[in-house]
Amino acid sequence: MEVTDSATFNRFPGQDAWSREARRVLALASELHMPVDYQDLIFGDVRDLQSRSLTLRRKLRSRSSRRDDRLYA
Repeated sequence: MEVTDSATFNRFPGQDAWSREARRVLALASELHMPVDYQDLIFGDVRDLQSRSLTLRRKLRSRSSRRDDRLYA
């Protein structure tokens, strides 16, 4: 998932792994309408960000599957 939102991209414009993961976390949190603590985000390392990204992707997938279950019930 590549972030195209200009506000998010401008906040973390680098092409290094940390910046890419930070943008990914922000995009997923935005899609889930979840608040982000930028201080925690900034002080996390790449592994922290990857872990958050995985957790957010699981929540998004779970939310999507629940929505599908309601549609086909």
